Amino acid sequence: MGYDGTNHYGDLWEYNPGTNIWTQKAGLTVGRRLCASFVVNGNGYVCLGATILSLPNTQEVWEFNPSSNSWTQKNNFPGSPRYSSATFVIGNKAYVACGNEGTSSGPFTNELWEYDPTNDSWMQKTNFPGTARYGCTGFELNNFGYVGLGYSGSFYNDLYMYDASNDTWIQKANFSGAARNYAIGFTSCNKSYVGLGQSNGNSYSDIWEYNYFGNSWTQVTNFGGGNRWVLVSCVINGAAYAGSGSDNGFSNNYSDWWKFSCEGNGIFENEPINNFASLYPTVISYSATLEITSPNHKNNCELKIFDIAGKLSRKEKITSNKMCIERGNLQQGIYFFEVINESKKIGWGKFIVE
Repeated sequence: MGYDGTNHYGDLWEYNPGTNIWTQKAGLTVGRRLCASFVVNGNGYVCLGATILSLPNTQEVWEFNPSSNSWTQKNNFPGSPRYSSATFVIGNKAYVACGNEGTSSGPFTNELWEYDPTNDSWMQKTNFPGTARYGCTGFELNNFGYVGLGYSGSFYNDLYMYDASNDTWIQKANFSGAARNYAIGFTSCNKSYVGLGQSNGNSYSDIWEYNYFGNSWTQVTNFGGGNRWVLVSCVINGAAYAGSGSDNGFSNNYSDWWKFSCEGNGIFENEPINNFASLYPTVISYSATLEITSPNHKNNCELKIFDIAGKLSRKEKITSNKMCIERGNLQQGIYFFEVINESKKIGWGKFIVE
């Protein structure tokens, strides 16, 4: 899919990271731009978007099966036609938030919709709590959805977290870069990254790392291809990739492709880090067992436990490879943990106190 300033495209290409080769696959007959897309249970989905320059927008939903290299049209999106929505996936369900229902002046929406591919159905959920907008960014981290940034007369740098288990939103720390729209967002190495995009005719190349546990942003190495917006990004086997897009306007369009290293904080080759810690059972009444499987860790490991808001609830020294962790003063709720060894995170996970 996509748009080059003149033409709308419906072609689809497959990237193989092992061979670094692109292969054209079956495409859609009607080209479109600014679609929503996501992957659930190994199948790809493309929905919404604009099919011609003067609009109208579409409510169509298409499923791509890579095994058969074929597309199947699914039930239409039940909300109004729109484009430039944000998406994220939690479990086996996808979520589509916000979007533009008209021209550059709107109207805009802050609706959130949940798609269940199992029965090909949509359900409206609690609205995104920020101002209605389009061109916002979505990503998933630790089984929570995130939506932020975007534009609706003003550019935004806010960020909200969605908890699908109780259909609620929580505001998180504002994005630390300039307010913008059409930024990319992806999750790799148990952290999420947001960057590029544009505001007021200026495009960006900066990349920022969001740390759930500290609810904080840290700038990392800039995107290697320079300033641009309306890129695409994806994650394959834990490694993130981004490319294409345009600079200011559509004077220069790109077809290059970059791989992101979350360990080195740069746009280079990398292997995903390993998780050497587990905590079980994952639903705790009184206590749980923490086990560390790293063959090289020293005896000075530290356990840190964070609540759902990212606040540090407890830290303690780890005295053995397998030890009992008492519930203590932890209240009912969802928690996350990190195992730190010589200032480096070697393990992490999630648990529930009942």
